[in-house]
Formats: sequence, structure tokens, C-alpha cells
Amino acid sequence: ATLASDNVIGVLPGSDPALAGQHIVISAHIDGYGLGTPWDGDGIYNGAFDDAAYVATLIDFAERLRETGTKLRRPVLFAIFTGEEKGLLGSRYFTKHLTIPREQLAANVNLDQLRPIFPLHTLTMHSVGDSTLSDTARGIAQAMGITIQTDPEPLRNLVRRSDNFPFLEIGVPATGFVFGYKPGTSDEVAYRRWYQDRYHTPKDDLDQPWVPEAAAKFNDFFAKLVTTLANADALPAWKPGSTFAPKQD
Repeated sequence: ATLASDNVIGVLPGSDPALAGQHIVISAHIDGYGLGTPWDGDGIYNGAFDDAAYVATLIDFAERLRETGTKLRRPVLFAIFTGEEKGLLGSRYFTKHLTIPREQLAANVNLDQLRPIFPLHTLTMHSVGDSTLSDTARGIAQAMGITIQTDPEPLRNLVRRSDNFPFLEIGVPATGFVFGYKPGTSDEVAYRRWYQDRYHTPKDDLDQPWVPEAAAKFNDFFAKLVTTLANADALPAWKPGSTFAPKQD
């Protein structure tokens, strides 16, 4: 059978005409696994944390901007991608059929791989060494008591497994985050158990244990990061030696 599924794209115009061609893309993915093999009689693969909660974060951020009348200098492109679980199909389609010119994409911050199941004190950040997105994120995180770290398990290749990666492939600074832990702690046990018991199963639902304060703290971090990127004088820039930086002719 052939299936069709839409990406959902919206643009919030910026307030500074001089920066109208510098879009900050924020993204999450709308697809889960739908119906599948039942677990204890439950065959609905809800995808609550993978990735419905973070589609909700984007909606919540948009609503907060509207309710507070906040104006951001740069335009923000909200992208809800489909087909992530089938191999980043929606984000790859978008980056190959852009709705705005490539040179008008300033950065991408993608929400996926986030599990607020223990207190937020550490965030693993993708592509830390590639662009100044990491410097901006570190400054915001430090003020909130959050440590930014590089991926402690690079062999899992998480950076290539979410919708930030197609943006890196077309030369746009991009990143995503994972709730981090200190090795050997109860947080690590909870993290690994989540992947064992709930990842891509019907147990990723609204009945699972989670830490609302950790989720709220991340949402606050994300809002501050996007607001800072949208209002900064300077654009995110590639760092020397990044393998994703466009080659200079």
C-alpha cells in the first residue's frame, strides 16, 4: 500500500526587516508507530515521548509567544516532520524541496530523543564541535544549572538518527538534545530501562512515570535558546574543521 503523510510547516515572521532572510528552524516529528503487536492487550504505540510531547513543546512555545505578544527579530520556521521513524523521510523531503532558499536557513534546533524521566542536570548536545550553537546553548544552560556534554556513546550514532541531520547535510548548523546522566547513577538505570521497556512500544504512553519539573525546565531552556538565537546580533556560525560546513569555492 502507498501512504501519504504531510509535513506541517508554519512561519512566524520576524520583527527586524534586515533579518527577514535568516530563519531559525525549530522541529519535532509527528509520526509514531500507530497500531502494532499488542502488549498486554494494548496495541496502540502512542509515542508519547517519541515524539508527541515535543510537538506539544513547539505548540506551547508558539502559544506563549502569541499570548505574551513577544516579537522575535528573526523569523522562526516551525516544522513538524512526518516519517521520522521510517528513516527521516519528512525532514529529508523538506531539505530537498525547500519552501524557502537554503541560504535563508540560519539554524535548526530539533526536539527528539528527550526523556524527562529523571531530574534535568545534564544535556547531551549533538554536533557540539560543529557550530556556535553549542556556545549559545552552554551560556543559557550554565545559568540554569545545566551541564552541556558531548555524546558519551557516539557509537549509537544518535546525531544521524533524528531530523536535525538532514539540515547538517545541506550545510545548515543544527543540533538536538538528549537528557544526560552521570555513569553509574540511578538516572542511567532509568534511562537504559526506558529504552528496554518503553522505546517504540505501547508503554510509551501517558501512564508512564515522568518528572514534570524536568520537562518544564527543558521547555524553559528551549524557549530561551530559540529566543536568544532569534534575537542575537550574530548568526550561528560554523567552527573551523566542521565536516558539515559548506566547502568554500
